[in-house]
Amino acid sequence: MANNIIIQKPFDIIKHQLDENGNYPNNPRLPLLIYLQAIELKSPDTERPIEDLLEKNNWKNAWRNGILTNHHFHSNTHEVLVVYSGKALVMFGGPKGPEEVLKAGDVALLPAGTTHKKIQDDNHFACIGAYPDGKAYNMHHGNPEELEEVKDKIKTVKVPELDPIYGEKGPIIKYWKE
Repeated sequence: MANNIIIQKPFDIIKHQLDENGNYPNNPRLPLLIYLQAIELKSPDTERPIEDLLEKNNWKNAWRNGILTNHHFHSNTHEVLVVYSGKALVMFGGPKGPEEVLKAGDVALLPAGTTHKKIQDDNHFACIGAYPDGKAYNMHHGNPEELEEVKDKIKTVKVPELDPIYGEKGPIIKYWKE
């Protein structure tokens, strides 16, 4: 990667198949994937090289910030979260869903419909989010009147051609396409 700021290295994967949880649809066919320590951050100024890597793999419309503290999901696109600073406890799948600590170097790959919220962080937590093909994401918060409509929308979201970190040879091919 540019100036050797980000080095890809071997990693472990956490996988959660999340079922519908009350008014939170999650994704009935694709699992949440968390790549642990998928990237090594060699510099405190890592945001631009991460965005460049995501863009190279056609994950665009990037933003820098944290994760909202209320349950929410996107029904029209998948989302990647690349943690570049600190750590946070994040709940996935809606109320009483699995909780995972995300820390610098981790990558969370959320299929369309995956509910998520930050529970707490270390005050240094920051991540970059992006979407396949730069799709403009929508925002849902578990409104019961929308549930059937968003479930139908989630079914139409196509699996991306490239893994956000590893391109053509990434785990997304194994876990989302096979």
